[in-house]
Amino acid sequence: MKKINLTDFPVHLTFTGYYWLSNQQRPISLNNAEFDIQLIGYQPCIVEGRLYNEAEDISIHIHFMDGNYHIHQMSWKEMEATWEVVPKAYLAHDLPSVHKIKVKEVWIPLTDPNCANMSVLQPGFICFTGFEYHQ
Repeated sequence: MKKINLTDFPVHLTFTGYYWLSNQQRPISLNNAEFDIQLIGYQPCIVEGRLYNEAEDISIHIHFMDGNYHIHQMSWKEMEATWEVVPKAYLAHDLPSVHKIKVKEVWIPLTDPNCANMSVLQPGFICFTGFEYHQ
């Protein structure tokens, strides 16, 4: 997962996901729609955003902390072979048509001095990978 600038944001892609504006009671969901990059940098701010493009297999996370936007992108096609990836789904709330939020947990092997310097899987990060909708 790498940090990206606004100029590197893939504006040509459509996304499934959500973003939560600071003046709203619940998030705004996207279903294979373009994300309006103009929302970043203005008030109300995007407190949190999770976007996924299935065709390119890209996850994007947007956070607003300490007065700054932090945007991270994960291209699953460029994932390191040594990583362990565990798909999971969690029940959604405040997204009426969504039943579950899908994520991938990434575990990274790191040398652990407490385990005779053997490689031990450590939690790396979690990325949003779409929705499961109510039937």
